[in-house]
Amino acid sequence: MDFDDDNDPVWDRFFATEKLLELNTIGAVAGALERFEDILLKSRKDDCRVQDIIPHILLRLGREQECYDFLKCRPFRTSQQALSLSQLVALTLLKVRLYLDIGEYSDDHNFTDADEPHPVRQRPVGRLVRAKRQYSRLSRMVNDANPYLWEALVKEDNPSLPIFHPPRSKEEADLVLCRCLHAWQETTGAIALINGERSKFTRVVGGVHGVYRVITADGRDSLQSGEKTEGLPKRRSTGSAFPKRFNPPKPRSEPLELFPPTPTVSGHVRFIHRNDGNRVLAYTDGACINNGQLEPRAGWAVVFGKPGSDQEGSQNVVSSRLENEGPFGDDSVATSNRAELRAAIAALRVCDWHDEGFKNIVIATDSSYVVQGATSWAKNWVRKGWTTRVGGNVKNKDLWDLLLGEVERLKQQGLSVDLWNIPRENNTEADAAAKQAAQNEIDIAHFADITAGSPQIDIVSKETIDSDLLPRMLVFCLEYEDLFDSCFGSLVAEIKPKAKMERASTLEAALAILGGKSPPDIILVADGGITRQKEVRRVVIDHLREGARVVLAGCFSSMVGGDEFNYFFSEAGLRWQRGSYHRATVTFRSAYLDNKLMNHLTPSYIQKALFVSNIRKEHVWYAEPGVPNEAAVAWACVGLGRLGYIGDVNGEEASNKVVLGLCGGLL
Repeated sequence: MDFDDDNDPVWDRFFATEKLLELNTIGAVAGALERFEDILLKSRKDDCRVQDIIPHILLRLGREQECYDFLKCRPFRTSQQALSLSQLVALTLLKVRLYLDIGEYSDDHNFTDADEPHPVRQRPVGRLVRAKRQYSRLSRMVNDANPYLWEALVKEDNPSLPIFHPPRSKEEADLVLCRCLHAWQETTGAIALINGERSKFTRVVGGVHGVYRVITADGRDSLQSGEKTEGLPKRRSTGSAFPKRFNPPKPRSEPLELFPPTPTVSGHVRFIHRNDGNRVLAYTDGACINNGQLEPRAGWAVVFGKPGSDQEGSQNVVSSRLENEGPFGDDSVATSNRAELRAAIAALRVCDWHDEGFKNIVIATDSSYVVQGATSWAKNWVRKGWTTRVGGNVKNKDLWDLLLGEVERLKQQGLSVDLWNIPRENNTEADAAAKQAAQNEIDIAHFADITAGSPQIDIVSKETIDSDLLPRMLVFCLEYEDLFDSCFGSLVAEIKPKAKMERASTLEAALAILGGKSPPDIILVADGGITRQKEVRRVVIDHLREGARVVLAGCFSSMVGGDEFNYFFSEAGLRWQRGSYHRATVTFRSAYLDNKLMNHLTPSYIQKALFVSNIRKEHVWYAEPGVPNEAAVAWACVGLGRLGYIGDVNGEEASNKVVLGLCGGLL
């Protein structure tokens, strides 16, 4: 805060009002609000930044709706975002309070009135999930804007008001904390929630649940636990540094010729320039299954040592699935270009190249998109505010932003970055590792680093890890559990070793599981009861839209009426309707599945099935030849999730594999 206007009556009143706030009584807080609102009315430029203070006072007074209206109508606009850091913190607390309020619905009241609703049945699970996602995303935005703020809030120290507070500094965090600390402390459970979110920002882990795949020195492909190291910051580009294009001495020079595997004093084997020990090379590649089509899956890989040439137990290749969220919390669709960019970012973050003594890293990639974009196009993008030559938004801006931010970070360490556009045949190891990662059926939600700074990483057995990585499945048997067990016992037997399966045979049990801290990844609807239970149906569709897989199988098709059938799909946003019911030979029709899944499915078999009609051809898995617009097996994207349907009423053996495929590749 600048104090150049000491004789300005507006500033005098501002300081006097801040003194009033120090009394810390309800009356003083209410009086301060009136004065700040008057200051804001008389000073339209808001040199005092009163707009940063008022939201926190409104929250202290319990006037949440007014706080929301204020933030919506009068944000302090900056060049980076609509809300200032202080306002963003206030909005986060607003969403935290909403989440806490929804969660306050008690499950243990004694109801004497038979007409009074049961609390579990009325618990708004969908709203609870949405509120949690909102405050989680906001907390990540705050952390990206200033990495010091949440740490200071959790400590609950009372900082002194700083005189200077540059963006992203600890002083800026202290300034905001002076405004907001009381409001957070007066909200029971709020600081504890944020403390839980902090772990997502400060830990550096790779893959899923802290586990990632590496290829060790002896060529073994194993799962390893992530290092417990302090997290690398994710910084955005300021336009101060860009990578250069690497030009080999001869047009046909090969990477291994210029950068042969060379032992280092630390015991590693790196690809080091034959004439310059300060230069190191890493191969990168990205791959995407169903690129540009339905349900794409992408993977990336970095090769920075030759398998079989390093210390035992240290890795030379790291690879992973492309995360569903970008580095700054943006939702994304997997593409090959995003996977290529993600690999380049990983190459810069996988090792402490400066600590290993290098002054230049060369990223060898067969992606002209990455090389041309980083060394040429990006300069114009940054200068034009991340817009293209024709005025459109730059695609994959979040990954470009982080990649260039990494170049700037390394430049500050005295290390430059070059990009070498190599032929695909010179990048076979990274290509194979990226494709293998893309085949992995386990989704990764959030951006997570994989570090390889230490060669002494404990190898965890695949058997131990698999039990922790099994997807959670909830099986709905609300009306015909015995019938499902007798007719579809073989399906249950195939699922059990591949998923952590829970059952819900009552409405209360279903809602309790769906409203728990760890909602299921897969929901298998085994009978038609869900179509007749509005509460649970809406919660299931909420989970579907938020990323779950919902599969309608078992007794569903034989235990649901026509109107109920049509209404369920309509509520999910699909135009599917109940079709014909008959026995037929059905054949596999989808052109959108990879070979791995197709190899497990029977190309053609006989089903007695309830067909679904009014269906688009890209939603068809199995259909009767010559019968258009109907399918015995169908699937579709709904929001962030996937919905599958199989009409087989007899539980054919071939249908078991189909159900496993619809569940996300449990084959």
